[in-house]
Amino acid sequence: MSRSRQILIHIITIVVFIFLETYMVILFGTNANLFDFTVLYALQIIFFYGTSKFFLPITNRIFKNKFWMIISIIIFVLAYVMINFLITVSLYKLHGLILEEHKIRPIFLQDLFRQIYVFALAFTYWYFRKSIKLEREKREQDVAIAKQNEQTAKLELALLRAQMNPHLMVNALSGIQGILLDKAPETVRIIYSLMDIQASVLKMSDPSFENTLENELKVVNHVVELFSHLGKTNLNLSVSVDENWKATAFPPHVLITLIENVFKHADFSDKANPPYVLVEANEARIHILVRNKIAPSLLIQERERIGTKSVHQALENTFSDRYRWKESHTDTIYELDIKIYK
Repeated sequence: MSRSRQILIHIITIVVFIFLETYMVILFGTNANLFDFTVLYALQIIFFYGTSKFFLPITNRIFKNKFWMIISIIIFVLAYVMINFLITVSLYKLHGLILEEHKIRPIFLQDLFRQIYVFALAFTYWYFRKSIKLEREKREQDVAIAKQNEQTAKLELALLRAQMNPHLMVNALSGIQGILLDKAPETVRIIYSLMDIQASVLKMSDPSFENTLENELKVVNHVVELFSHLGKTNLNLSVSVDENWKATAFPPHVLITLIENVFKHADFSDKANPPYVLVEANEARIHILVRNKIAPSLLIQERERIGTKSVHQALENTFSDRYRWKESHTDTIYELDIKIYK
């Protein structure tokens, strides 16, 4: 419901309330004038909205014990009755009238019953608004949970498909390997490397699999071996990892992606300046350094994508503020320096 429509409904409700009250007062007779009505009805309207919009929500939030909530309500109503009674007495004096002693008790009781009656209306209004709000929030939560479940189901299906693809590749490569074993032994070695990589990727795609730095380096060796069979043999790879780092949890595919990027983007034709990759893990940190000449045939837009976002995001998710990322590249040289601290 729009805000303007809500305001209109409140205005109509107030007008109907005043009309009915005025009709009852006229029916039973009164000496009050329009000013008196305005003051008294304004007090009731303030009490109604003050109770439903402020007092009840605050009291419900502060007092978890129902006993103290009831006590606070009784004190609040009695205090407002006293204010209403004092204003009534002031109106009598304003008109030059004397409030006779025998009328004090009936007027006070009348104010008390009226405040109880208005409080009941305010409580009903607040309770229904609260119930409607809770119901709406519950529906929104149910919708959010349903969407999340649907998204989870889609992700699980996508994961299953992603796992099926490497399975299919491994099985197909195994069949090809059997055919070429005697005819093309060099091709078989390439297939062996591919099968090792695919098997490792399949294992790492399982959400329950906990990857380690040691496992990541094993797959890196498979990737290096594969590309050496394809003629890219002059990669300068330096690995030095302390034993206490080998079992450290490490995000999957980070080193693999960096190595693949080197084989994809680096210039392997310059034998004097081969691509260089350092992976060093000592007591204080893991240091990963990638430095290579950029292949001349690489398009400018491809050069701009050398620093992969997926690697950066994986490090951010795993190590947060415990890593440093420094990346730079010119037209000819690319360098990535990563330090991960304990």
